[in-house]
Amino acid sequence: MAQGKLNVTLATGVVGWNTTVNGQLVIELAKHPKVKVTGLVPSSTQEQKEQAKKLNVELVDAKERAGFSPEERLSFPPDNLEIDILIIHSYGLHEGKHAQNIKEVKNCKWLHIIHTNSEELAKFMDIPMKDEQKKEYELQLTLCNMADAVIAVGPKVADAFRSALRYGGKSKDVINLTPGIIYEMRDIRLHHQPEEIFRILISATYFAKYYKVKGLDIAAKAISLLQEVDCYLIFLVTPNEDTEVLSKRLHEEGIDLNQFAVRHFQNSLENWKQLLCEVNLIIMPSRTEGFGTSSLRAISADLPVLVSQNCGLGMALKKLPSGGKHVVKSNDPKVWSERIKGVLENNPEDQLSESKQLRQEYEEKYSWEKQCDDLVESMLTMFPSKQEHFKQSVEHSEEFEEERGQYPEVQQYETERMVYEERMPQNVNLRSQKLRPATETERKASNEERVDAVQKGTQELSLDQRKIKNERRDNKRKVETVQGRTQEVGHMHIAVAKDVNGGFDQVDSVRAALDGVNDNNANKDQTPQPVKAKDIPYAILSKVCMKLNIKDDLSFKDFRLLGEKMGFDKDFTKVLEQKNNPTYELFQLWHANPDSTVEWLIMILKDDEMGRWDVATILEDWLKTKNK
Repeated sequence: MAQGKLNVTLATGVVGWNTTVNGQLVIELAKHPKVKVTGLVPSSTQEQKEQAKKLNVELVDAKERAGFSPEERLSFPPDNLEIDILIIHSYGLHEGKHAQNIKEVKNCKWLHIIHTNSEELAKFMDIPMKDEQKKEYELQLTLCNMADAVIAVGPKVADAFRSALRYGGKSKDVINLTPGIIYEMRDIRLHHQPEEIFRILISATYFAKYYKVKGLDIAAKAISLLQEVDCYLIFLVTPNEDTEVLSKRLHEEGIDLNQFAVRHFQNSLENWKQLLCEVNLIIMPSRTEGFGTSSLRAISADLPVLVSQNCGLGMALKKLPSGGKHVVKSNDPKVWSERIKGVLENNPEDQLSESKQLRQEYEEKYSWEKQCDDLVESMLTMFPSKQEHFKQSVEHSEEFEEERGQYPEVQQYETERMVYEERMPQNVNLRSQKLRPATETERKASNEERVDAVQKGTQELSLDQRKIKNERRDNKRKVETVQGRTQEVGHMHIAVAKDVNGGFDQVDSVRAALDGVNDNNANKDQTPQPVKAKDIPYAILSKVCMKLNIKDDLSFKDFRLLGEKMGFDKDFTKVLEQKNNPTYELFQLWHANPDSTVEWLIMILKDDEMGRWDVATILEDWLKTKNK
């Protein structure tokens, strides 16, 4: 365990581990240099364990206990599991209460995640279910008062529980975590041609319990009023739900059988991608909803959405410049019918433009990374000794920032790299191009373009400015990661591409790589030990990252293929792709692998598929110098 790191355990049921909110939270916390993340579930699948491992997260199972249900077993974590902070998801009457026992046994802090306001859900349910929801609400209030802090998913739930917990001063411990863009959903809709039938999607999962809550009757009646246009409404239910029962109930609302379908849906990333490419609009006419992640997927994929104002996502959208046009402030089917018709009559180009604008605004305001950074800082205040440890690391990074300002050539190289990348024509194999310093004319043109962009208020520049604004914070995080090393890879000089001669033709094993880089030491008695990848100096790592960060969309022989060779899947590398320095982020995660040696990295780079001898040579030359 790294010195000073917080041991954070995320606990939930097996199904809860696969939810969107938990998945994104795990990804961001696992990348944070100040925490070590472990997942705790009653009993995990092999697929879940393997996926967690790729994120540098260990997923552990609760202890076996005779006579206890799987849900109850969550109360019994393994004896050897170290926990500083327990973050536990709470659903219904049975998930979340386990934290009481875990906190007592492990003597840890407890952060309680709440997703819904059961008191409000009860308003739109039949009598038996109303009683259950009221009991659930009372339990949640009790658990929130017992917890060290409360994480509320979205502004609606946060507002409700801050109000409920105000007496006694507990409201100050409620943290609003608004889910951010799901990066895996970006850029999946490549074609936007007009179609004969306008397909609309709505989530109808657990309809027996949430029929009125989700506004399924509102959706059916709204579509029934659109007889003059070709609309088709798709209701999604879980694989275990009876589609015939829901179809009959919807037909009784007045919607024609030819206007809708009830479809079983298996929740997975690939299934969502396929579905979001099939439909033209997602609606969420909920009478109340904690948040609404199905519509968030649509926003992430640049798909038009219409959501109720009485849900967490609707409240979040209203705070965006263009968000209001996607929020419906009524439960009247006629109003929903008119709003759906308005989207339908918009041409595909305008639909896409408005959707992209919404996604960019949302991405800028609700950042997973920023919110998780704030969450970690809040957790650190509960452990003053560890907070002091990281404070010293931050002070070290500030000293580096001052030193960095003394080297103007670093800033010059950054400007040259930016101009080079912005001027590069599309569909060009970047690796075949020679890097060169930008001319004065090019620099002036680049600056003028930036001024024009500011004047026009473009979203792209807004995002760039946000990244620049966060640059200092990112640098601190990277310095903390290596605890004292003082060179940030993303701000090193750019290496001039060169032809590579020499080396050997094929690497059959790690030993072959060792032999190739240690020719000068052939007469020594001792064989050099493999060098850990984390020991690569920043001056060398910067050259490696600069070369692999340049995307090659013809052969993918860049950080994306490298990530695949390291064992990360495509969806995960797409998340890293959003970072300023994706290759560096990839290396930081790979360092947790005991096989992450320089020699093995050279072997990957020289593999026939990768074929990056230019990068391998940089590492080989460094190894020769190091071993002299």
